[in-house]
Amino acid sequence: MVKVGKPDECWPWLGGTFGKTKSGHYGRFPLTHSKGIGAHRYAYEISIGPIPKGLLVCHSCDFTLCCNPRHLFAGTHSDNMQDCSRKGRLKVFTDGLPGDRNGMTKISEAAVKEIAIKKARLHLNNQQLGGMYGVTRQAIRYILNHRTKPNSKNP
Repeated sequence: MVKVGKPDECWPWLGGTFGKTKSGHYGRFPLTHSKGIGAHRYAYEISIGPIPKGLLVCHSCDFTLCCNPRHLFAGTHSDNMQDCSRKGRLKVFTDGLPGDRNGMTKISEAAVKEIAIKKARLHLNNQQLGGMYGVTRQAIRYILNHRTKPNSKNP
């Protein structure tokens, strides 16, 4: 069974995945019943050669399921972060900054206002609102109670 498709430029892994990150899942190439490696790492090794010790296999295309060897490069974590930053994908996580200026923010200030309005006008429950904004019902509760996280002391 073929596990890699070859449309256009990226070759998306079509098999199992692991490691949900902010940028997506990674393909998992099974080596044995209980062990596997990243499909992109396997693609790199069979097409380019061994991965130098201590290096990552990074995606120039930014598509975590891509196995096209022309889109893969070996680099340090720092190389990967610099690549990410050059492309404008690096969020700076700054604890303590309020609202949209904090890189950890999942909901914009405008969305917070919308949530309060929808709660009042449409009588939606927290789970429904959470589904609309991609957060948990608990997060909606914190938003509606003017808190940023559990045990927050915000006014």
